[in-house]
Formats: sequence, structure tokens, C-alpha cells
Amino acid sequence: MVHPPLPEGFTLLRAEDLPASDVVHVLKSRLPLLNGDLVRYIGEPIALVAGPNETLVRSWAKKVRFLFQKPTLDQYSQGIRLKSRSLAGGHYIPDDQNVRLIEGVYATGAQDAGVFDACEAVAYVQNDEAWLSVKSQWPGNVIHNVARALGLEASKVRVKARPSSAHLNSQVWFPTVLGVHAALLSQASGHPVRMTLSKDEEFFFSPKRPESRILLRSTVDAQGRILDFSADAVLNVGAYGVLEEELLDRCILGLLTPYRFGAFQVNAHAEMSHTPPRGPVGGMGENLGTFALESHIQDICEALELDPLGWRQDNALGRDQIAFTGEAWKADAPLTTLVSELGKVADFARKYASFHQLNSRTKEWRDEALPLRGIGLATGFQGNGFLTGGTSTVNLDVRLETDSSLSIYSPLVTANDHLEALWKHAIGDPLGISPEQVRICPVLTGEHPTGGPSLASRSFEILLKLLAKAGHTLAQRRAHQPLPLNLHTLFRRKANPAWDPENFTGQPFLSLSWVGTVAEVEVLPLLSEIRIKKITVMVDAGPMMDETSARDAITEGVLSAVGWVFSENIFWEKLSIPRSIFQKYRLPSVREVPRLEILFFQNPKGSSPRGLGYLGSSATAPALLSAIRQALAPSWRHLPVTRKMLDEALRKHEAELDPER
Repeated sequence: MVHPPLPEGFTLLRAEDLPASDVVHVLKSRLPLLNGDLVRYIGEPIALVAGPNETLVRSWAKKVRFLFQKPTLDQYSQGIRLKSRSLAGGHYIPDDQNVRLIEGVYATGAQDAGVFDACEAVAYVQNDEAWLSVKSQWPGNVIHNVARALGLEASKVRVKARPSSAHLNSQVWFPTVLGVHAALLSQASGHPVRMTLSKDEEFFFSPKRPESRILLRSTVDAQGRILDFSADAVLNVGAYGVLEEELLDRCILGLLTPYRFGAFQVNAHAEMSHTPPRGPVGGMGENLGTFALESHIQDICEALELDPLGWRQDNALGRDQIAFTGEAWKADAPLTTLVSELGKVADFARKYASFHQLNSRTKEWRDEALPLRGIGLATGFQGNGFLTGGTSTVNLDVRLETDSSLSIYSPLVTANDHLEALWKHAIGDPLGISPEQVRICPVLTGEHPTGGPSLASRSFEILLKLLAKAGHTLAQRRAHQPLPLNLHTLFRRKANPAWDPENFTGQPFLSLSWVGTVAEVEVLPLLSEIRIKKITVMVDAGPMMDETSARDAITEGVLSAVGWVFSENIFWEKLSIPRSIFQKYRLPSVREVPRLEILFFQNPKGSSPRGLGYLGSSATAPALLSAIRQALAPSWRHLPVTRKMLDEALRKHEAELDPER
């Protein structure tokens, strides 16, 4: 590293200057705080500099030069394959029956988290104590990483967690890195430090959705039943592969969970690349497996001329049936009835047959002004909680004052007013106090308990139960004890049934939430344009606690999936994202926002609310692609759908109608 002299008041830190731990911990994953060895991607932190003025700091930093030496192939290739899984089950003996082999490669691209506000951390370290303000869903992770990096006890680190999105995206762990960097600079300089990423810096260097490439092969009989199923999946988890085990295992669960297979074999790999570490953008991994599986089912139905709705009704896994784990399915798996209800509401069977007949008749006449129509169906699910132990503990402190006002101290962070209202009602109703008398205190760790990430599934399924329990307990104690009253309660994940990640046996999640999606599209050959006419989503996430919050969460997920399919195209060129991608990158426009109908499936066996999170995006992407395939009949099996792909498909379609053109 070659740099000009440091101006007065500037502080410079390199890897060799770190006072204690040099890595960031994210559950089982590790990545360096500052890399002084092998740089794995453009934008990786190598050194930190702070000064009294941001403009001066950036001006000085532009004059810094680094001397790099190309690594050997052995150095770079070491550890490229981070994690591999191989699973097999069932037994299939080929015979003379009428069977077919259906196969395809299903690929998905990267996607930005789409966070509009800046990623920022403020830190002040003095007298062996640290105070931080971080926009993070996971203040507990910030505390422990800052304490390790500074060589302090965790009790000496205070973190004020600022409200952020309740959805699972790169904000889960990425702000921790900024928080630790700010704390290191503050300790070294003796001054408060603010670190802020500009929007282009965040776009180029923050985590993106993992890319996937999945080869699926199915041996099916004349009725479309899958006798033998095999999958070879590769996930690009970027450099260091943060949460790679979680992403990979959930992708496998997305492939194997919903339907019945006679026999199966899965080989899955999480592999490193020269891109920033990938994050849980748009979900933790189920959506990657769901996209491949649901698109593969469309291939099966097209090859055998089967109704996609009927296929799912016949092959969906139900309660008390044997799952791929070899055990009876004990959780509610309402896909058969959910898909049936969704098909009726969306009039899927009639439209699917009508669009098929309409598009086939275009060979008899040609009118470029007439649109091609398509409709697609897909299902999906969300596993609530982390596989790798992130749902271990949720703490809650409550204080009932003499004036009957109530204070709640919880480590879960949300900026959702509707969710806060639910929390207030959950604890206030048993005590007979109004929501106005309930105060949700800011999350300030050190004074109040810490916990895992603030995910929607945790907020609904765990915290609501704790609040209701606390309300009833305080109501009983109030009758016998004087005010004020303090109460501490916590949630611990049950030890049984245990999840065995090596053998994929047991119960992986606290619960499952289910979704079915029907998408209708028009392809306009004259304008070379795809328009979404309507998306119908039916959700089974247990009893609905707050309709407005639920609809907002589903809508946000659907729009994320629309962007993933059509407009949010990211690729790396010469080891970095081209600036033109940043300039052209766009979220779905007003014209692309579909007419959305959200329905909530009333499952009589669902006794408690479950997480919504990214459920709206799970089935939307494969449903949209299936609808486009019916309209234009291309052999598309990957995302995103680019303008170049559409133009080529339309030219091919036109050539089939008029061979002389």
C-alpha cells in the first residue's frame, strides 16, 4: 500500500493494526475484517481511514495506490467449493412400463436488495466502552463482533438498533461489518466516527442474491408421476460464502419438500467466486430450489399435455404422508386444498386451455396487433426460523408502572407501525389497558436483552406468543403484588424434534408457510413487450393478525419477484459490475406493477400465525415464467428475461408463422 502522508487528524488502519479479532462472525460463517493477504473481490476492505471531513478523506483516499501480485492457481482455487451435499432416498427399478425422461437446466441471476436509504453506522469508543448506532436487524451480532474486534467484554458494547425493513435481505449481517469498522476507527482515533456508503458503493459492493444453476432430471410415467428424480445444483455464494450452509440446505429443501417422489438423488454445491459475499436477498434459498422445481413441473406438464393444476393436486405432499426425510409429514401441508381453491378463484383450468387453443390458432392467421396470452401456476413455501441456530433465543423484558402504563424492551427491530400495534394489543389486552398506554422502547443493547435477527417469522410466531404470555402473567401477579412489576421471559428453541443437517432428518423449521400464485401475461409482438395482466396470490400463514401488514409484505415480495424476472439484471465484467449496469438498473416501473389479488387461505388446522417475510416472491417468479412460456412457447428456463431474449423469441415465432420472411 502506497499513500501520501497522513494529514493532521487522520487515522489509518490496516490488517496488521487490528487490536484483537480479525474476522466477522455470522453464525457459522467467517470473513475477514480487513484483508491483508489474498484479495478475493473488487471492493473488499483492505484498509480504513478516518478524518475530520468526508470530502478530505475521500480526496486523500483517491491518491492511495496498492501493489498487487497475481495469486497462483493453487492459492486462488483453495476452498472454492465451500460446501457440498449429497442426498438419496427411495428406490426405482426401471421396467418396461411407459416412462419418459424430462430434463432441463434452470438458472437464476443476481439481484440487488433494493434498499433505498444509505447503509450507515456511527460509533464512539472511549474508556473501554463502545456506543454504536447501526441500522441493523441483528444488534446482538453487532455487539459480539465489535467486542471481539476491540478486545472488550460484550457488556461494554452498547448498540442502538435503528429501525429497518422487516424482510430478510442483506441488512441481516452486512451492517455489522460497517459497525465494526466504525468502532475500530473510533478506538484508534479517539473520536466519534460515522461510516456511510453512497448508493453506488452499496450497489457495487454489498451482498446480492445468489446465482443458481440447477440441472433436474425426472423419470415420469404416463400420468406424470415422478418415479425417479435427480438434481445437480450449484449456487454462487460469492467470496467467503457468508451463510452458505443455510442457503444451500434451504435450496435443497425447496427442491424436495412440496411433492412426492418415488426415488430421489440430489447433489448440491455452494461455490465461491470473485464477487462480494452473497446475502439472503429475496429469501434464504428456498426460492432458488422452488424456481427450478416449479419450472421443471411445467416442463413435465407440457411434455405429457397435462393440466398443471391437476398435476399439483395429485402429487402434492399431504399431512401424514411420507416426506423425503423418510418420516411422516406432521406439519400442516395444505398444498392440495390450497391449489384447488386458488384454481377456482383464478379460473386457471379454463384459461389455461383457452390460451393454449388461442395461441395454437395463430398459425392459421397472422395479426401482429393481437396479443399472445399465457397463464402460469406455481407453489412455494417459507421455512420460519434459521436452520443453523439463529432462532435459539428471544428475550423480552416488561415493566408495568404504578399508573398502569407498560414498557416493552425487546431486541427485535421494526419500523412497521402495524406490527407495533399488534405487539401492543398482544400484551395490553390481557391487562385491560389501551395501546396508548403501552410503550415500545428503543432497542439499546447492554441495558436490555439481545437476540437473533429481527425477521418477520420471529416477530409473528415468537414475540407475539411471548407478549401474550407476559400479559397474562402480569395480570395474575397484579392481583397479589404491588406495582411496579418487572417481568423477564424468553423463548428457547425446543431441543426435539431435532434437525440433523448432515442426514436431513427431523424437523428443520419452527413452522412452514405456504403460497400458491397464478400469473397472467400478454405478449405484444408489435411492441416487443410483455405485460402482466394479473397476479393472484393465495397464502396459508395461519390466522391473520393484521391484514394491512400482511398485504404489504406479500405485495413487496411480488414486486421483488417481478423485478427479478424482468428488469433487475446484474452481471460481472472484468471482475466487477459495469457502471452501465448501475446506471440502467431499475426496479419495476408503474407500468410493470401488476393488478394484484391477495387471498388468505383459511386452514382450519392452522392454530397460530406464521411468518410472511419473502413468501410473496417464492412462487411468483416461476409462475410468471410459465405464463410467458405458454404465450410465446420459447424454451426459457432462466432468469432474468431480457429484451434480447424477447426479441429473439419473437423473431423465431414470426418465422414459424411465415417461413418466407
